[in-house]
Amino acid sequence: MNNFFISEEEFIDRYIRQVIPYEGFVIGKGYAYFWYDTYFPTTHNSGGQMFWDRYTPTVLVQNINSSDYMIERSLNVSPVDISKMLMRTNLDGTMTVSLGINKEVTLSKEHGKFQVTIEDTGSEVNVHVAISDIKYENGVKKEFMSTQSCRLKDFSHFFSPVSQSFYPIRTEFPYLPSLIDIGNLNVGGASTLFANHAQYWKYNELWHKTKTKGVSWRFQSRWNKPMSKTYRNIQIKPLQGARAAERAAGKILRPAGGALIVADVALSGEIRLSHGINGLMIGLSLTGWGSVVAGIWFIADFGIMGVNYILGNEARGLGDIIDDATFGGAIIELYEGLY
Repeated sequence: MNNFFISEEEFIDRYIRQVIPYEGFVIGKGYAYFWYDTYFPTTHNSGGQMFWDRYTPTVLVQNINSSDYMIERSLNVSPVDISKMLMRTNLDGTMTVSLGINKEVTLSKEHGKFQVTIEDTGSEVNVHVAISDIKYENGVKKEFMSTQSCRLKDFSHFFSPVSQSFYPIRTEFPYLPSLIDIGNLNVGGASTLFANHAQYWKYNELWHKTKTKGVSWRFQSRWNKPMSKTYRNIQIKPLQGARAAERAAGKILRPAGGALIVADVALSGEIRLSHGINGLMIGLSLTGWGSVVAGIWFIADFGIMGVNYILGNEARGLGDIIDDATFGGAIIELYEGLY
């Protein structure tokens, strides 16, 4: 069983309409699988003689296992996803947790505990919500504990989520992340091309590829020798035009890259680690060696995204993978975004 997850829109547009086989989960629909049916030759009688049909077509059959269990698996929710839907933090530091339809409990800032676990039994996915708290009333210590459980498929009926978005991947505006990615692809690609044309990977403030003595590094004593400076200037002189073009383009591309980061934060309603990395790369690109580092990041990020897309996985780049592995997606949740 493949652990791939795609939206229903991608399943239809990319696979069904283009007659491409897909095996993996379709979010909210179940587990998609396929097989090939071959129609073997048959005989028929014509005028007392037996004939064989020579046409033996092979047909792709795509199907979805839409059992309750497979639909639960396809949602790909984590305890963090459930927690975000059931709990909100109040201004005074307390937590308000939903424990059922129209049933909310406020936990104290000092002693309140809230935990969500997800249990996959192999035939159903269960959600367990546990809370505990200690409160003092008239000087008397009172401890409170409660546990609620239900199947994931019954979650929205059993609980009254603080957030009404049940699916972890929102589809109200599915094209917005793609537009941001396209913008980053164009800005990053253009910046990398300009930096490559300026040959910063050979000649920059930290290292310089000499004609006969290998690579000279800034921390080496020979870097500051008068003849070394002269030879460096002679080697990079033919690149002055390309470097001037890179600096001019950078005055447009760097603000554009920053604007895309701000737009992604504003539209998603969250700040992710990848936003910080992309911002750092924009800052580094002000230098020659930094342009090389930023170019490597760009190639790695979108290269991995392209490989994942070709392999039939969700188009996720290196930044997405880092986000998921470190903070589960977001460092700071600002508000409910559009995606």
